[in-house]
Amino acid sequence: MRRYIALLRGVNINGKNKVPMAELKLGFESLGFSDVRTWLNSGNVVFSGEEAEPAALTGQIEGMIQHRFGLEIPAFVLPQEELADTLRHAPDWWGTEDPDGEYRPENCPFVETKTCEQRVFMITIYVYTHDTMADWEIGHVTAELHSGRFFKQDAPEVSLKTVGISKEPVTSMGGLTILPDCVVDDIAVSEETVLLLPGGNTWDDSKHSAVIRKAAALLSAGGTVGAICGATAALARAGLLDDRPHTSNGAGFLEMFCPGYKGQPYFVDAPSVADGNLITAGGTGALLWAKQIIGRLGVFRPDTLEAWYAYFSTGEAQHFFALMQTLPSAAQ
Repeated sequence: MRRYIALLRGVNINGKNKVPMAELKLGFESLGFSDVRTWLNSGNVVFSGEEAEPAALTGQIEGMIQHRFGLEIPAFVLPQEELADTLRHAPDWWGTEDPDGEYRPENCPFVETKTCEQRVFMITIYVYTHDTMADWEIGHVTAELHSGRFFKQDAPEVSLKTVGISKEPVTSMGGLTILPDCVVDDIAVSEETVLLLPGGNTWDDSKHSAVIRKAAALLSAGGTVGAICGATAALARAGLLDDRPHTSNGAGFLEMFCPGYKGQPYFVDAPSVADGNLITAGGTGALLWAKQIIGRLGVFRPDTLEAWYAYFSTGEAQHFFALMQTLPSAAQ
């Protein structure tokens, strides 16, 4: 098997040539390709397949897109090693500045808040709050993303907001009163948006349908959705777990509470499962869920994240000291 990347031209631009990434992934799999991964909402796809001429693969992919989406989209396919070689030989200014050294914002790959050289972008994280919300399940992830105490030096900026059905106060399962910052309609659907759905006792209520529709839109647009415990049942009812690796409070839990659940072949018996921009967990998987969300956002150094997880999962002092050694202040 050989690893390839396919670059599709002009998809999902200004509302035109709409190609949902989840459906595009299925299309690649229908061609016999394996380990298919889409990147954000860009139309970039990484996949494995039998060794073949890129031109032949291009023809297959363009034909599939025409058949499934009714669109004539040019595709460019090249082997992974060729792309890697190209990047190794790219000039230092590529992707950040012009050859003459002039800074131009349009050359930066992210939404900027500082300078192009820092390549910093803003991630907006919406925490869905609702009555009976399992407040402890979001403790680790919200504390780290809000405080930034273990962030790497060049971490993207993070904005953490609470969101609700309305701006009326809600009461968590632990008795905490939360006043949402915004409502579901305010959630921006973009690649830089993260939506966290904690568990609770009311996820079978239709009042949550708006946030589940927003979750579906985010997944299609390349945003990130994290759901834990009862929230996974709401995703399952909406069919969002039918064709993606996921977990919950056991396969039987989803079958019991979601009569139309069809995702059994994709269920993974693990505390938390990350599948690209979808991260799901059972009620006992909050720590690993937090680790996978933080890892997805890239705000910790890899060694910081591993030491952080080791310390909070074991409580052993050696991991605390290892964690401290990974922080920017330790190198000064």
